Amino acid sequence: MCMYLEYCLSYISESATITSFTSSPSSRNINVGTTITFTCTVSSTTFLPVNVSISSQNREGNLTYVINSASRTFTVSTVAQCIDYRFLCTVYNGYGSVYTRGLYKTVTCPFKLLKDKTNTTVNATVGSYSAFYAYYSGYPAPSYTWYRRLSQVEIKMNSYRTYWSHSRDTYMYIYLQINNVRLEDAGQYSVHINSTGRGVIVIFTLNVNPAPTSSSIAIGQKSETQNVGTLQQNSTMKAEELGPSTIQPFISATGLGIGIAVGVITTFLILGVFLLVSRLLKSRDVKDKEVKTKSINKIQDKDKDKVKVEQSDYDNTAYNPSEEETYENLELN
Repeated sequence: MCMYLEYCLSYISESATITSFTSSPSSRNINVGTTITFTCTVSSTTFLPVNVSISSQNREGNLTYVINSASRTFTVSTVAQCIDYRFLCTVYNGYGSVYTRGLYKTVTCPFKLLKDKTNTTVNATVGSYSAFYAYYSGYPAPSYTWYRRLSQVEIKMNSYRTYWSHSRDTYMYIYLQINNVRLEDAGQYSVHINSTGRGVIVIFTLNVNPAPTSSSIAIGQKSETQNVGTLQQNSTMKAEELGPSTIQPFISATGLGIGIAVGVITTFLILGVFLLVSRLLKSRDVKDKEVKTKSINKIQDKDKDKVKVEQSDYDNTAYNPSEEETYENLELN
């Protein structure tokens, strides 16, 4: 925003602007091959010299380009081409910004597919969207129909996930957009283009990649972690080769990691000693228990032997009745 009105007005008056940009013939609709003369007039208050260019938006290069000119009127002639749609006049004199004015022409000419700009192979990921573009030149705009190709059979496209149209901007094109791409969308598509009795078929191929899964993301993260570890190892090895003055940055950068590693190793050593002592104590208890069990079994065996001996002695000294007593007992029974 200008703080001083007089300065702003003088700054504007010094900038190069365009008073008019005209053509002959003046009609917007012309036939291909028609010679067109363009005239670009720079404002009368512009400081000179100026740089001026007149160009076609869809052509490479300029129709004319004049630098450090003291003239205020610039003219150029050209033959209308099928790709022509918008013509531009641009001026600049070193004050302010570049000033541009456009002039539109509709060139009537036969349809032509622009194969060098039409990419017939499209890659997409599940969940995204994809679009096929068939670029062309010519006017009026052709009619067209999109199809899905399945086993050499074409099915007319009619889905809520698709959108098709045509555009006439920088380049003219017919396009088909598929929203929320699925794996089953992979395959071939075609567009039938008809213009003034001439037909053209363009076949597109859609490749669909699965959406990344949590496992693939984890693998990628693991790979990145390994790469970081390798870089840290290489840095440490490199530090060992350097002098003491250059080792210090590497030590300060990796000190925390070394401390953690030492702590982990110490913890494992303590845990290993504890397990070893526990195992030795347990083994000792088992041996004591076995000895005690053997002693008890030995005592029990001695008691059994003693009982057997006593029982044997009792049997040997048992009372044996006489024949008469036995007979008497039998009679009583």
